[in-house]
Amino acid sequence: MHAIFFRFYQNVRQIYISNLELQRMLDRMGGLYKIARLSQELTGLQELLNITVVEMSKILKCKRISIVIEDPKSKFLILKAAIGFGNEDRPIENLVLDRKSPVVSKVIETSTPVLVKNVDEHDGLKAGESVNYKTKSFVCVPIIITGHAVGALSLTDKENQENFTDDDLKAIVVFAGQISSNIEHLFSIETQMERRRLDKELEIASGMQKKLVPSGIKNIARYEIFGSYIPAKEVSGDYYDCIELDEKHLLLLVGDVSGKGVPAGLFMMTARTFLHTIIKYERDLSRIMGFLNNYLTDNSESTAYLTVFMSVLNIETGALEYVNGGHLSPYILKKNKTLESLETKNLICGMFNDVVYDVGVTTIEPGDALFIFTDGITEAQAADESMYGDESLKTVIKSLDATQSASEQVGRILKSVKDFVKDAPQSDDITILSVKALE
Repeated sequence: MHAIFFRFYQNVRQIYISNLELQRMLDRMGGLYKIARLSQELTGLQELLNITVVEMSKILKCKRISIVIEDPKSKFLILKAAIGFGNEDRPIENLVLDRKSPVVSKVIETSTPVLVKNVDEHDGLKAGESVNYKTKSFVCVPIIITGHAVGALSLTDKENQENFTDDDLKAIVVFAGQISSNIEHLFSIETQMERRRLDKELEIASGMQKKLVPSGIKNIARYEIFGSYIPAKEVSGDYYDCIELDEKHLLLLVGDVSGKGVPAGLFMMTARTFLHTIIKYERDLSRIMGFLNNYLTDNSESTAYLTVFMSVLNIETGALEYVNGGHLSPYILKKNKTLESLETKNLICGMFNDVVYDVGVTTIEPGDALFIFTDGITEAQAADESMYGDESLKTVIKSLDATQSASEQVGRILKSVKDFVKDAPQSDDITILSVKALE
């Protein structure tokens, strides 16, 4: 009789234990699903981690849970979210730890989980690793992002005060994997949002820059003027302008900032703004270049510099005064098909203060055409990294038909460059300004 009752008791007890284990497994699966959904419902990493430690405390019936992330630069351990440290009302967050935990550091370094069933029986952990812990068992598992451990999930002080088991460790490793997935998902969202934000800023900056550059053909007196610029990126470091100073004089310039993209574009817009201000009060080309150079040298926080060719055309006489700040020498295609190179040996702008800029003088005769360009043309690269070169440019300029308009002549030059590079990606901003003196 006793034996029958004992077996019955054992069976009932086993069913009860199995039911408890089944319920615990179901609770954990439900909790895992809930935590997995957090990354779909939340957009902030801190809020995600805070809710995660609170939910895990309920699911795993564990009083102390912490998520530690290692700062990639300083290597400091940062307590991103924690509960059970006298803060039951709300999680601790973003606390830089004043000392490294040997266990957490090892887990991050080796990407290997650690299960300590009893700290008193674990070599090397008696010297304070369990300080303030109410129990002597804990688990620490790595949080792995794109194959590298970036932090650790730690748990201690189970509500029933029992030690953590191997089954507990397996479950916690699964939860850590879900936390990693959630973090990766949010990082992906934040990256996409940042990309969209930057794209919007680039779109605005590009739009502003395009509005600052003259477009189309200008016909002033007996001169036909056409400019083209093709940025290698959304924002260009090249700039050209055509400004009517008064009834007789026209300012023509092309500039090129070192580098590409937004920094170069901002530097160029700074130079343009200053230039448009200074020409209201100063007409001497050497002094204008000197003021521009000093301004850029004193106010630039980067190592960027500007090469610029600036000239003033007298539209009545054809006289052209010019100054070259380290820029490529423009060419005048004379009516007789010879080329005149406008050379002056001056330093670039924005590197040294108090540079004196020499001024050159020439004349654009009826039938002549002036071409000012940036090195995006001469240094355009084909797939084999060979460059278009200055000789190719001179050859195509000499071949231009005098009956072609300024825009047609620029189009012919750009087509020659495109035919040379073929499908190779554009490596630099391309800008060219043409002034044709009509007969």
